[in-house]
Amino acid sequence: MTQHYVGNGHQNENAKQGPLDKNVVAGGLLHAGDCRRSSVRGAAEADRLVGDGKPRISKSCQKDSRRQSDAARRVANRIAKGEFALDGKTYHLAINNPPNSLHGGEPGYQEVVWDTDQLNDSTIQFSYLSRDGEANYPGNLTIKVIYSLEANDSLKISYEAQTDQKTLCALTNHAYFNLNGVGSGDIYNQKVQINADRITPVDSTLIPTGELESVKGTPFDFLKLTAIGKNINEKNTQLRYCGGYDMNFVLNNPKPGSMFHAATALGDKSGILMNVYTDEPGLQFYSGNFMAGEHFIAQSVTDDYRTAFTLGTQHFPDNPHHKNFPSILLNPGQTYRSCSIYQFSVTKK
Repeated sequence: MTQHYVGNGHQNENAKQGPLDKNVVAGGLLHAGDCRRSSVRGAAEADRLVGDGKPRISKSCQKDSRRQSDAARRVANRIAKGEFALDGKTYHLAINNPPNSLHGGEPGYQEVVWDTDQLNDSTIQFSYLSRDGEANYPGNLTIKVIYSLEANDSLKISYEAQTDQKTLCALTNHAYFNLNGVGSGDIYNQKVQINADRITPVDSTLIPTGELESVKGTPFDFLKLTAIGKNINEKNTQLRYCGGYDMNFVLNNPKPGSMFHAATALGDKSGILMNVYTDEPGLQFYSGNFMAGEHFIAQSVTDDYRTAFTLGTQHFPDNPHHKNFPSILLNPGQTYRSCSIYQFSVTKK
């Protein structure tokens, strides 16, 4: 059965509808580019990802520029001044994070209608044709995003894309996590470990300088499990620019393009442990610095300041302007592929 969903996972009320097999959602609804809820065996049942997963269209979800739990548009993260060049032609994107373009510009993939196909009782596929010129990107881009509930309490997200013209492609999911549960308060005591010796430092507008900088001796050293709040208020230029953590980490993958253990996070109250695996070269760690309690994320719970974090797998930000970064160029005849796995377990507290 094929269904139609807008990109934030809410059913298109003008499209044909039908119930999904309850086995697909097993502990929470996982819709088009949208991770909304998750339960972990052995822990008290609680929402671990922001959002309530109810199938509906809401203006706040469609117009929320912070992309909570959505699949970002063609290019994740920021592009300086909202422009890039291909074969001598300059393309201009929406400046939705002045003075730059964020997550591919506007409209976002959370605002478009996706086709859905249930592949089996634990896998659902979302498909979308991003037409030539949409958001000012060149080429008709055919996209598939596949969500699979795997063994060992794992959620696997696989991406595929093909184009008929040279274009840019760097997809991700922007899930926000609070491993103590939605509404449980701030994330300062939750711990994070990131397998990265370097970051891509940014300027005051959060655009990478092009350098690769060591994390040693800085607040960005998460090589061991470290409480998010331990160093977040240190006097540091990068922390000041970002208002906290909002940084791309260069993963220590010895075999680029292969699956790699990128990060671990631990809920200090719940004991829930999340391991992140990916074949992407980078990971964006964001500590909810711009969350301001202006949007509902679960019934009456609002997105208060630093009450959730992201560990988004990705290529490096502002990619088109840095030749030393892994390329996101996609040519006709090529297939873009990316995979990320979020694996959950419970530790003794």
